[in-house]
Amino acid sequence: MQGIIHSGERKSRCKRGVTLVEVIVVLAVVGLLLALLVPAIQSSRNAARRIQCANHLRQLGLAIVNYHDAYSSLPLSDSWSVGNGCPGESLISRLFPYLGINNLCDLMRSDVTTLPLLICPADGEGQATPCLLSYVVNSSPGRGSGSLAHPPFEDRLVTTMSDITDGLSNTAAFSEGLGTRGDGSPTEASRTPLRYPWMVVVASLSEETLAHPLWPASLAERTAQTEHSIDDCNHGSRAFISIPRPAEVARWRNDQFSEGTWTYSHWLPPNSAYCYPTGRQEIDNNLFLDNSRRCASDHLGGVNVVFFDGRVQFINDRIDRVPWRAWGTRDGNEPAGDLP
Repeated sequence: MQGIIHSGERKSRCKRGVTLVEVIVVLAVVGLLLALLVPAIQSSRNAARRIQCANHLRQLGLAIVNYHDAYSSLPLSDSWSVGNGCPGESLISRLFPYLGINNLCDLMRSDVTTLPLLICPADGEGQATPCLLSYVVNSSPGRGSGSLAHPPFEDRLVTTMSDITDGLSNTAAFSEGLGTRGDGSPTEASRTPLRYPWMVVVASLSEETLAHPLWPASLAERTAQTEHSIDDCNHGSRAFISIPRPAEVARWRNDQFSEGTWTYSHWLPPNSAYCYPTGRQEIDNNLFLDNSRRCASDHLGGVNVVFFDGRVQFINDRIDRVPWRAWGTRDGNEPAGDLP
């Protein structure tokens, strides 16, 4: 009969719309996935930059070995003009032939201003700096202080691998430096790490409250004095900031190289606050500035360091001061301890 409708012959084809609750749930799930994924991607990128930076340092360490094989000495750390309108040579530029880089004079004539091998990819702000040098040379933990002032590289004294009696695995060769200076505004003082030194007025300039680069001689005493300096820079001095020091950007090419622009000291630990005290005699101020120039990076929590045995190690900002200083000397006979 036509009037009979079989229940199996008609199926419901009604389509139900998506409810607001379902949309919210989907968006919440997507947001949660993004919240988990984005930090993981960023962390992966940071790790890749750190590894690439370590590879650059490893090549610098190998270049030192090849230079020593060729000349039976380590490169001098001073600089001088090579004439013919060429800029002054430096320790870094003397390694160019062993890094697959043209000599400094050819680079200048070609108007080359970027050498990727000498730039840490993590230093985003430094990318725009002409001739940026992200890797700086160990200049010991205390210039002008007797046995503490024996760095592996000397400016007027030829040194060799055999002069590194503390051991190649216990002596740092290169670390990292941040290439971009601040803009001079007060907000620069709160940056971590500081990118270049602030001229500060410290409440008390006595040796008891501000570490002096010329004394004391022992590492243990120097460590105690360093704590005073870090406190002055981190706390008391910040209220007395007057003006920033002139820029000391590390470069691989310059009209007149200055040793301080491409060296670092093992006096302060990595990424420490970096201050310049006023009120002392000029010679004391200069030594203080040289000794307080620390290595620094935009890696989270530390810096890469290459040792003379070619090993690259990531050193934590909170490294103990005594072994950190020991790794800065070539013949201090200090107990360097184990790497973290």
